[in-house]
Amino acid sequence: MSYNEGIRTFVAAAAITRGQRVKLDTTAGQVAVAGAGEIGIGFAARDTASGDAVPVRLDAPTSVAIASGSVSIGATVYAAASGAVSTTAAGNQVGVAITAGTDGNEFEVMPQTLAS
Repeated sequence: MSYNEGIRTFVAAAAITRGQRVKLDTTAGQVAVAGAGEIGIGFAARDTASGDAVPVRLDAPTSVAIASGSVSIGATVYAAASGAVSTTAAGNQVGVAITAGTDGNEFEVMPQTLAS
């Protein structure tokens, strides 16, 4: 499992303009323009047509985490028992899932303490 510290390339789910805030799309590896109440992961580094590669300047470096239960791409994750993270809002919010996770296994998370 790897992590990222700056710019990561995704596929644009729809046309994106440079500087627009983007969120993870439900399709793995894709991003879309983030709405006002949605958690974004960064900003598009250039204008991109739908289906093309778009570099995204990430809001924060990503980390490897251990899932407690199943975690979907784009899910907000919270502190859980034994140092793991889960989608159950019982602990402190710790980030957003960049990749999907399964119970007891590693997945990629962008740490965030507040919705952005």
